[in-house]
Amino acid sequence: QLLILAGAFAAIAALFGGPLIAAFLLFEVTAAGGKVSAQQIGRALLPGFVAAGTGAVLFTGVAGWTGLHQTNLALPQLPSYDSLRLTDLAWCLTLAVVIALVVVALRHLAHAIAVLGPAGLLIVAGLLVGGLAVVFRAAADRPVDLVLFSGQAELPDIVAEGSASVLVLLVVAKGLAYALSLGAGFRGGPVFPAIALGVAAAVAAAELLPGLNTTPAVAAGIAAGTTAVLKTPFTAVLLASLLMGASAFEVAPIAVLAAAIAWVVATVLPNPEDRAQRKLVDAAPA
Repeated sequence: QLLILAGAFAAIAALFGGPLIAAFLLFEVTAAGGKVSAQQIGRALLPGFVAAGTGAVLFTGVAGWTGLHQTNLALPQLPSYDSLRLTDLAWCLTLAVVIALVVVALRHLAHAIAVLGPAGLLIVAGLLVGGLAVVFRAAADRPVDLVLFSGQAELPDIVAEGSASVLVLLVVAKGLAYALSLGAGFRGGPVFPAIALGVAAAVAAAELLPGLNTTPAVAAGIAAGTTAVLKTPFTAVLLASLLMGASAFEVAPIAVLAAAIAWVVATVLPNPEDRAQRKLVDAAPA
């Protein structure tokens, strides 16, 4: 079990570009799972934490060796944000609710697609995802990469996008592609697309809503999108803070409240996986 945790730590650290996110995520998931006692959590996770730190050397490099090249989750320089504003707070809390509802709805759609499970579902879903990318490219005159991939490498382009209509179209196209990919069983994870959707919705909101600044909106989008898919608000706030750079301290309250709201939404709404499991139990012979 310790070897499994160490491998998980190293893999998550490589995905998120550092061991801190991996430590927070696995600590939060382990604590919520309840399978490891409170007295043993630190002892159980420490080897994995060391493995994540050791693995990070492969990417940071040592002395004259520059390390391996990888695409880290990163944002471009956002506008400076000096102090919290009530207008931003009000809009960001509303934005967090909307993003959480969208992500949870997409997870439900993905589960409904998976339940259908006809022969050739993977091929059909692949064609539909490709069609969504082509339609987005034709309508928005933007690269298909924004729709087709996880969104990790495309975050700078999403933040720099100045057209709210393009961003709204991206949320629709990428959201449907996300649900199709999850439901059909394509390889990949659910986290980065949810973050990309949150950031796209946040930048669109900053373009459309009066008085909403881009920097706190992006922080709320990252925190809400991450929490809605993982139900790990502490990890979501840490991730948002790390990505915010110099404005991390000022936007921290918004990230915390956005994560808390998204957690409530994701927890209160029914979980499609739990509902499916209950149906299997009810259908089982006594």
